[in-house]
Amino acid sequence: RRMAVTEPRSKFAEDGGDEAARGYMDITVLLFASVREKLGKGSVGIQLREGATTSELLSCLKETYPELASILPSCALSVNRRYLSTESASLSNGDEVALIPPVSGG
Repeated sequence: RRMAVTEPRSKFAEDGGDEAARGYMDITVLLFASVREKLGKGSVGIQLREGATTSELLSCLKETYPELASILPSCALSVNRRYLSTESASLSNGDEVALIPPVSGG
């Protein structure tokens, strides 16, 4: 099981490597609000095995960024700008996943 955190997606294109051909896929994770503040960046690139799910992505994020472990369970997810209605969905190479933490205000 290979999971690696890489640079944001633009870096993948510069490398010229074809990870998908070797059984891995590149996922861009967009970060918002408190998640963005905790990591100090707007996105991260994650490399997962081909056929991985959003549940596996969240596990990878918890392992790689322990500071997110408490907030990830309450985050909404969207894949390619569509909110998920299920707990886990299959991902494909090049997908863009947004982590949307709960917001409060008044």
